[in-house]
Amino acid sequence: MFTRRQQAFVVLFTLIVLSLAGAAYLRVRWVAHAASQFLQQVKNMPVGKVSEKQVRDLWQQYHQYGGLEKCSDEHCELELHFSNVWISTWRLAPFTDLYGVCIIDKGVPSAQRVGILTLDDMLDVWEDPPNGDRFKVFSNTPHKLQILLTSEASLKERMDAYNLNANCLTRLGGCRSTEQMNRAIGEYKSSGPFFQN
Repeated sequence: MFTRRQQAFVVLFTLIVLSLAGAAYLRVRWVAHAASQFLQQVKNMPVGKVSEKQVRDLWQQYHQYGGLEKCSDEHCELELHFSNVWISTWRLAPFTDLYGVCIIDKGVPSAQRVGILTLDDMLDVWEDPPNGDRFKVFSNTPHKLQILLTSEASLKERMDAYNLNANCLTRLGGCRSTEQMNRAIGEYKSSGPFFQN
């Protein structure tokens, strides 16, 4: 049997491990909440209808979540990364990254990309000014789904495309399919304008 000292050590060690795991989970919940707020804002900012200042203000608001800025004279890429590194380190879920990228050319937002990436799956929403289909969902593998839309997409199409599940960052075991990453997109795969490449 254990001595009192050994029992105290086991209890203390268990409390430390549980405290660290709890702190990691709370941190990821905080990040997921921020990612959810970011998604709510970005889906109401169609490319071609927002200014550079509006985009920069939004990116600045969430810059502490893996914000990167790559700029040259007339071209700028703003990136954000909300990740679950805190719980993936503990192997409670696979690494998951909810990302946002905005491209600004000559002071005008010209494209926007938002998505969720895991080690196995990817769901990517790509938006740019009108130059083709206003809304298109396609997949070239079972684990990668892309949604292309323009500012001409209907409000429902826009809301469905940006209906990304920020809880993939906190879900123990992670999101295992593109349908879990965006539940609204299933109807397009089964009946709507879905293209398998």
